[in-house]
Amino acid sequence: MPGREELPSTLAEPLVTPEPLGVAEPLVTPEPLGVAEPLGVAEPREELVMTVVVGVQGHTWSRAAIQAAAQEARFRGTKLVAVAAYSTGHGAAAPAARPAAGLRTPGEERAGAEEMLQAAVLDALGQDAAGAELRVMQGGPGRTLVEAARQLGADMVVLGSPGEGAKSWLLGSQYVLRNAPCLVLVVPDPAVPAS
Repeated sequence: MPGREELPSTLAEPLVTPEPLGVAEPLVTPEPLGVAEPLGVAEPREELVMTVVVGVQGHTWSRAAIQAAAQEARFRGTKLVAVAAYSTGHGAAAPAARPAAGLRTPGEERAGAEEMLQAAVLDALGQDAAGAELRVMQGGPGRTLVEAARQLGADMVVLGSPGEGAKSWLLGSQYVLRNAPCLVLVVPDPAVPAS
């Protein structure tokens, strides 16, 4: 036929079907291996224990936050760590309106934070306070809370909210909300009426 190309002879040949392969031989089942010898006791590996971290500032709204954090820790089967921050003074010299005798040393600041933290957790949890780990850390509240959450591999950070008008709380909480390595739960102060 004009205008039509011829197919190569190898493609034009009819297909040949292969011969049937025959029946396959059954697989040989190996002999049972017997009881395996124990390999020994595995070395316990250090695993990160998940936690619920709660920030405590000693205000009335901390109580509700501690209680909510304890409840979350129970639900999750994790430990509760209560964290309080303290600062180490306000500069090298006393402010003009405050005599130098009124300034506290870093050791006194830490001791005051430890006392406040113990009292707040005991007030919020009663006899269950013994199950909480307490940590006092130097620095601002927001940064220390985020750092504690990172160090502990926290499941959740819990903050108490004072309601409207607490500017210092707002600064620390904004830092936590933006930088926390985990979920953040903000618990309203039950003493503040909802608007």
